[in-house]
Order: sequence, then structure tokens, then C-alpha cells
Amino acid sequence: MEQTLKNIKIADLPELIKKLGLSPNQEVDLIIKDNSDDLISIMDRIGKKAQEQGLTEEMLQELLADPDDESNEVILSSLCASVQQVKEGKIHPISELWDDIDV
Repeated sequence: MEQTLKNIKIADLPELIKKLGLSPNQEVDLIIKDNSDDLISIMDRIGKKAQEQGLTEEMLQELLADPDDESNEVILSSLCASVQQVKEGKIHPISELWDDIDV
């Protein structure tokens, strides 16, 4: 049997061993990979440090907000319009892709 368990806390290992039906004397191969440097863990640590400094969730969101970002509704509307144009055959050659974009 081979199973991959991801993002497991060390404290949860005994319970997981029971759930897998492994006996205490059974031998298994175990590979441990430290996930403390993955993006979510890093963001969690930043959030905790910020809260320790008195920053609220709202303050963090305001600091991270990009004023140039479109709302989800605007993006969805644009995507739906684009899909409809493709369905209607209103497509443009890729050579014209950047013609109307002001960068």
C-alpha cells in the first residue's frame, strides 16, 4: 500500500496512523518534507506578525490592495463577453493581439 498525505501536522500523526489501520509494530517508509517555506505558511506567518504589531485584517487587505485591479464582477463580465465573441466567430488574428492595448 502506498499513500501520500500532504500538509500534515506532526501532532496529528498518531491519529492518522490509527485511521490508516497500521499496527504499532508495522514497518513503513516515511518521508518528511518541511512545508514551512510554502507560500501559504509564509503568508500565515506574515499575518500573525502583523497582528502582533496591531494591524487588523482590514488594514492588511487595504495595504495589499492594488488600486488598478478590476473587480471580480468586471473580470467575469469581460470574460463572458469574450467567450460570446468567440462563439459568434468574432475573433482577431494573434498578430493584432496587442494593437488596442495601451501599456
